Amino acid sequence: MLRVLEFGKQREGIQYRRRSGVYAVVFDADHRVAVVKVGDRYFLPGGGVLEGELPEETLAREVREELGWRVEIGRKIGCANDSFYADEIGEYLTKEGVFFEARLKSEGEAKTEPDHELVWLEPKQARQRMHNRSHAWAIEEALKYL
Repeated sequence: MLRVLEFGKQREGIQYRRRSGVYAVVFDADHRVAVVKVGDRYFLPGGGVLEGELPEETLAREVREELGWRVEIGRKIGCANDSFYADEIGEYLTKEGVFFEARLKSEGEAKTEPDHELVWLEPKQARQRMHNRSHAWAIEEALKYL
């Protein structure tokens, strides 16, 4: 049975909306991590699963939309849930994340999310800036295989 890590503690009596997502840990040749900066928040590339999508399809679509890159998906890192209050939308969420190692292959796709910026950070800095603790965990896990 697949182990799913849990980050954040759900508050009793509060309904948390579940959102499934797929995310990539991408390193460059200098072992910096690709992160997506949206405003003052940092995330791993990836995002929400559309109905009927396979995890790999979600990741390819999200990286293309956010960054305008094609992605080569590698090994699965694992699964982790992150429960928190999302003040930007005024809801309690549990993000159910699936994490993969990946490599950016080619640029040139039309990105559709212009407020998403690709930033390369040192792993320690990337872990510290992640908005979701599960994303920081995934970076730490991926570092074990460099």
